[in-house]
Amino acid sequence: MMQAGGRLRARLARALPGRALAVMMLAAGGAMASQGIVADAAHPGTTRTCADVALVLSIDASGSIDDREFLMQQYGYAAAFRDPMVQVALDAAGIVDVAAVIWGDSDFSPQIIPFHRIAGASDAVGFADRLGAVPRRTTGNTGLGTGLAHALNLLADTSVCAARKIVDVSGDGRQGYFRGRRGMVTPRDARQRAEAMGVTINALAILSDEPELEAYYRKSVVTGAGAFVARAEGFHDFGDILIEKLVRELM
Repeated sequence: MMQAGGRLRARLARALPGRALAVMMLAAGGAMASQGIVADAAHPGTTRTCADVALVLSIDASGSIDDREFLMQQYGYAAAFRDPMVQVALDAAGIVDVAAVIWGDSDFSPQIIPFHRIAGASDAVGFADRLGAVPRRTTGNTGLGTGLAHALNLLADTSVCAARKIVDVSGDGRQGYFRGRRGMVTPRDARQRAEAMGVTINALAILSDEPELEAYYRKSVVTGAGAFVARAEGFHDFGDILIEKLVRELM
């Protein structure tokens, strides 16, 4: 047991220099205090404790991502929530409500996985199972702004109460612009709305097709206190980078 704990601390130290000690102290000291209560939309007449963090995963399923690459991305997210390092970070963060938006063309409805409360390792595994089992039904052009907008819609719901609200977007391309298409949400529109809502947007840029995507995300997408862009050179290292990213943003 001590050996496993030492390996986990070493992984945290490699992933987050200067933060690993804080992570372990938080985990040892227990979860942060939750912020109040809110009406439970799923059970009218009842209330539930507010979360410490509400996190929406905004996952690119546009046409530039083939089915194999999508599965690598999908299974990367599922594996991350089973990973001991992410589970330590979830425990340290407190109560975490997590949802997902799988987006593609702005003319198509995204696939939505509603909020799932994580208050322990078994909850994290349950969300991983749920996310990993979703069949892909989304493709088309890169509606990045629309994907962000749907994530913000989830966080804007009156039943969502959290001390921190975060959108975690991943993708391999820039927003597509198409003449004559009405009502398209741009990344700039979404970022301005996030700023007004007090929501942080972080990004994971997959650089296999666009080497400059990291800079684009930094300039046009991310916002909020401590916002950052992580980079994966391709889908082959997406899962490892995602684990480090989730730990960093939860902290």
